[in-house]
Amino acid sequence: FLILASLVPLHLLQMQTGFDTVATYALLALALGYALSLERRMHAPERILSKQASVVAGVALALLVLISLKVAFLDEYTSIEAVFRTLHAKTASEQVTAIEASLARQGSFESLRMSYSSFLKGSLVAYAQSPTKATADSILARAHLYEGYFQKLLAAQPHDYRAHVNYAYLLLVMTGLGEDRVVDAKELITASYALSPGHPISLVLDSIAELYRGNIAKADQLMEAAMTINPDVAFTKEAAAYLARQKQQFPTISIVKIENL
Repeated sequence: FLILASLVPLHLLQMQTGFDTVATYALLALALGYALSLERRMHAPERILSKQASVVAGVALALLVLISLKVAFLDEYTSIEAVFRTLHAKTASEQVTAIEASLARQGSFESLRMSYSSFLKGSLVAYAQSPTKATADSILARAHLYEGYFQKLLAAQPHDYRAHVNYAYLLLVMTGLGEDRVVDAKELITASYALSPGHPISLVLDSIAELYRGNIAKADQLMEAAMTINPDVAFTKEAAAYLARQKQQFPTISIVKIENL
């Protein structure tokens, strides 16, 4: 009963955080296996396993449940709590420690996306309030930390489309903060086209990269292509409006703010 009762809140927690549902399905398999064993006992009352074997099987089942709960609850909670600490850290060292803790789950794209997007959101607010070189340099120092995690993730999962576009967006933000990373961003965007041909996110990011290059005509062309694919989606509408504003104030380019890539 305890296993079955934990499935729904566990699944909802994961869907609201990292979308890592492996532990949910593991618990579901254990619950179904237990239900099948009960059914067999009902139809075959004679002992199927010896008493000693039953104890061993019970201990193994309990250990599997505990491991699944640790992965699903404790590791997930630790990661989420660390994300919040990155936003409220009082010193640079505290923030770096929180970032590393939020990314302790190696190979988890959702943990990385959630951590870096929260960091960028708070950092860009801070930069808007104090657009100084010191603020930009401080943000860039943390951005380099995230870049290392993106590189490790792509080395392990080279065909992950969302990892490519999120990493490219991070590099475009770094470019807006004064570190020219357009060439690296273009490489990731080009690779993303092969992974998901015609995806409007790739077109929008490519348009912004061309804007930073000063190629307004190409930026317009790419944004129009994105609008043709998804003309009624808020993401492409906001991106097109951003490009229109930047064209009016070019060569000054404000940092684009994109969430939930």
